[in-house]
Amino acid sequence: MRNLIFVYPILFATSVEAQDLDCANAMAQTELTFCAEQDWMAADTDLNDAYGSARDVMRQIDSELPQSELGAEMNLTDGQRAWNVFRDKVCAAEGYIMH
Repeated sequence: MRNLIFVYPILFATSVEAQDLDCANAMAQTELTFCAEQDWMAADTDLNDAYGSARDVMRQIDSELPQSELGAEMNLTDGQRAWNVFRDKVCAAEGYIMH
């Protein structure tokens, strides 16, 4: 319990500080990390929105095809899953350069 009491003020101070942070002028590593995370979260939201729109288009295409020709949405989903594996493997491989 004592550890929790110690951590709580630090978390509170960080969240208050983050509200006043100007990412255009970030200098300290913690500020740069916070701002990079904010950029990443915004980009992730945009990417998820674009993927959702693409899935909607693929569903519409599938709805207009005969049963024997369906596959637009499935191929998009399969391609996305394959890309995720590719992305993770390339990042892991490039991580070896940092050793």
